[in-house]
Amino acid sequence: MDELSNGHRKRLKERFAKAGGDGVYDYELLEMLLYLAIPRKDTKPVAKLLLEKFKTLRGVLYADPSLLKRSYGIGDTSIHVFALIKECIIRSSREEITKTDLIGSFDKVVNYCQLSMGCLTREQLKILFLDNKNYLISDEVLQEGTINSTALYPREILKRAFDNAAASMIIVHNHPSGDPTPSARDIEITKTLIELGKQVCLKVQDHIIIGRQKYKSLKRLGLMD
Repeated sequence: MDELSNGHRKRLKERFAKAGGDGVYDYELLEMLLYLAIPRKDTKPVAKLLLEKFKTLRGVLYADPSLLKRSYGIGDTSIHVFALIKECIIRSSREEITKTDLIGSFDKVVNYCQLSMGCLTREQLKILFLDNKNYLISDEVLQEGTINSTALYPREILKRAFDNAAASMIIVHNHPSGDPTPSARDIEITKTLIELGKQVCLKVQDHIIIGRQKYKSLKRLGLMD
């Protein structure tokens, strides 16, 4: 890397140190992040190209690693850095819901689920098991499916609820298409779980469907009556 690029890096780091995130653009944050993985290359063009393609910092961090490697020359070290940053974001978001009444913290629950599931390319079924005060007991991925379907077995879900001594649960799954509109099967399975739960004093609090930027709550849509 030449002296000019070194000078640019130094000035950018100093600006960030002085003004924080308000002092730099998104592409500059990504540029500095890539310094960690690509210490001897001008990362500004790569950062701009990535944001042009994936639109947001989140889109870049959650991009398919194989696509990054194939199309943008991003190596394993950069992908590892992205994965670490993404995991830190998800875990910090999860911390927000671990010591609070989840029924009264709907926005935090949705934020966590969008961060952990919104950019997945295959469907995933997650269950949040709650105690009788609506605090989180366990957060479990029970199924991972194909690009557009995941198996949702009521018996397995109820078994895990019993194993966790749960009083209630929130069902969450993603739609990789990006459209969180519930299908007829989503509604049918939810109502089946509600009826089965009533028989064993287990309440289904909600079924949230996560898209890339949007979500749908079956409870808020009035589809759980």
